[in-house]
Amino acid sequence: MKKIFLSLSAIALLAVGTVSCGGDDSSTPPVVNPTDDTPGTGDDTVPGEAQGAFVYDGQQYDLTNMHFLVNGSQSAGIQLINVGTEAEPVIVSRWVALAYNSTPEDVANATHYYQFSFDLPTEEGTNAAGETTYALLFPNEVEPTDFTIRGVYAEYNLQPLNLGTIAAAGISFETFQYGENVESLTTNSSVFGADANSVTIGHEFDGEFVGIGFSNLNQSGKVNGALKIGKVDFKQVSEIKKMKYTIAK
Repeated sequence: MKKIFLSLSAIALLAVGTVSCGGDDSSTPPVVNPTDDTPGTGDDTVPGEAQGAFVYDGQQYDLTNMHFLVNGSQSAGIQLINVGTEAEPVIVSRWVALAYNSTPEDVANATHYYQFSFDLPTEEGTNAAGETTYALLFPNEVEPTDFTIRGVYAEYNLQPLNLGTIAAAGISFETFQYGENVESLTTNSSVFGADANSVTIGHEFDGEFVGIGFSNLNQSGKVNGALKIGKVDFKQVSEIKKMKYTIAK
């Protein structure tokens, strides 16, 4: 595997502001072997090669898989959200990234789990009837400062980690390849801290991701608690780009 170095102190906190985060367990996980998916049992088997890791309290926890969820449903398609006003709309798409050390089907039992959520701007246009339209943008199609960071959540050994006060955060997508007849690849990182000079938790991922699916993310609990949704219908990029859109009121 490619060595995950996670020099989180060198990753800029790209957006500073109030960020709501979950995790109420005040316990600190023990020192673990980063390649051991079942610490303490003597079993060092890993469900796939590590493609990333998250770091918490000085310890590194391997991540083997990653997938993304966009606000929406199979029946309604992608549901964009107006975070502005009716007079001055600001239309965004809502995303959650899930990274874990299991297969997607068994993500509920992943012993290393890292989740971060964010909103992305949309591309505004006009159709033939003169109506305003909005197009979905992928994470690599916007600037790092365009991310509206909503929160972070993490687990070790099925227990939520105590992330304390998170008020500053940064997310970066160096690559996000999602197309027809190509591997789905991403290089992304995040860092969260109490202020712009501290790091509480962060991650790096560099490799193949599983896909993009839909879920109802338009709830505050989707930021502060684990989604751990692995059994989703992952969509091809052509399906996503051609999906009908609705805007939540």
